[in-house]
Amino acid sequence: MLEPSTNKCMGFTTDTDVMHELGLTFCQFKRFVMQGKEYKGCVLIEDESNSFDGDKFEIEYRLIEETERGTRYYATNDLHIVSVFKNGNKKVLKPRNPANSAPSVQINYKTRYIYRTCYEAFYGKLKDNERVVLEGKRDVRNLKVVKSWSFAQNEKKVCIGDKVYSSIKECAEDTHYDRSYIHKMLEGVSTNLLGVRYAE
Repeated sequence: MLEPSTNKCMGFTTDTDVMHELGLTFCQFKRFVMQGKEYKGCVLIEDESNSFDGDKFEIEYRLIEETERGTRYYATNDLHIVSVFKNGNKKVLKPRNPANSAPSVQINYKTRYIYRTCYEAFYGKLKDNERVVLEGKRDVRNLKVVKSWSFAQNEKKVCIGDKVYSSIKECAEDTHYDRSYIHKMLEGVSTNLLGVRYAE
């Protein structure tokens, strides 16, 4: 971080911290730096002592869980989950459904989605109605947060006759129908026994 008028180094930061604070994607961040825009009154330049070498970059680890037996689980910035045993042995967990858009691993008998876990480890907790997708190479900077389709649909107002519900969830609780079945009725997949429709 350089002071514009004197080119004096005012300190160091990381691309992930700047991207998170300003809400930038990796491409937007690179453009931000190339255009010489100011961040906290300084312009950003790459620290050559810790620069990328082609596709190689330094792997960062963030602790996500530790078991009673001393096994530690880490999320990495190249989107892997790594276990480190008490004796120092390290193992990259093999993802289930790796070709899926939401690959997962098992940690302490619990399913953890890799992209979401890595995003939260580096950037902070997500809301329940947010999911994470990868756009580009396996790099935490290429993760993007999107609103879950199912939650977005659940938040739409629906009505039966003159009665308006603030969400499909509320409608399901009142009518004792399953939410997924109400979705099907709204989309015309199943017979609309309730006469439910989206509110105008």
